[in-house]
Amino acid sequence: MQQEQFKKTLPLNLFFLAVLLILIGVLSLFHQAPPASLTPSVFSVSGKEFASVYRDGRGGENFVILDMRKKEAYDLGHVEGASLNAYLDMDDIVGLCREKASFLVYCGGDSCQKARTLADNLSKLGAAKVYYSSFDFNQNVPEGVPIVKTSK
Repeated sequence: MQQEQFKKTLPLNLFFLAVLLILIGVLSLFHQAPPASLTPSVFSVSGKEFASVYRDGRGGENFVILDMRKKEAYDLGHVEGASLNAYLDMDDIVGLCREKASFLVYCGGDSCQKARTLADNLSKLGAAKVYYSSFDFNQNVPEGVPIVKTSK
């Protein structure tokens, strides 16, 4: 008896299975995979890479170096040509992003999460490239990168 009922319902079950598979196929056509990176123009660089990016970009018209550390650390020594981020006008930064500037962002210890967030935001605002270095600048300066102190 069960076999007879199974034989009777088999074509209907196969029909529903086929319809379900077709629906899944159609829906998959409209599904887009999430982007591999939310900020594709942000590049994480090591100390050695930082020095290379610095040498290649320095002097460029649209190359901006941002120091994300506290003012006290900045005053004790910062990368030559770097601006202390806390003292920059956000309108100026947005304008630079629209001009497709490239940025080199570095940090030290407690400021690294803020630096990463800034790097992502610069990218979202349209910066050409953003190089982000998370090594602790308070402890280690890459070889070949000139450091200057703020005169008081």
